[in-house]
Amino acid sequence: MPNLLHHIKTIKLSGVSPVVCINSFTTDTAEEIKVVKRAWNRPARIVRFPRIGARREGALELADMIIDACEKSNGSNSFTPTK
Repeated sequence: MPNLLHHIKTIKLSGVSPVVCINSFTTDTAEEIKVVKRAWNRPARIVRFPRIGARREGALELADMIIDACEKSNGSNSFTPTK
């Protein structure tokens, strides 16, 4: 968890709105997912991506969150990816 929180902090410092995808497994409990979601108290958008089953829905939700994050940044950050 500390590593994830550090990455979110670093991303936010660059001016980019972070999106977190929880790569979940059928063995994950609802409580485990809640713990992960509570850990950062909303500094990032969060989507659960199931490993088996509703992958299409998870992928669409993730894509929508990424599009929303890009639209909300509206060019307000100075992040430029390197080649």
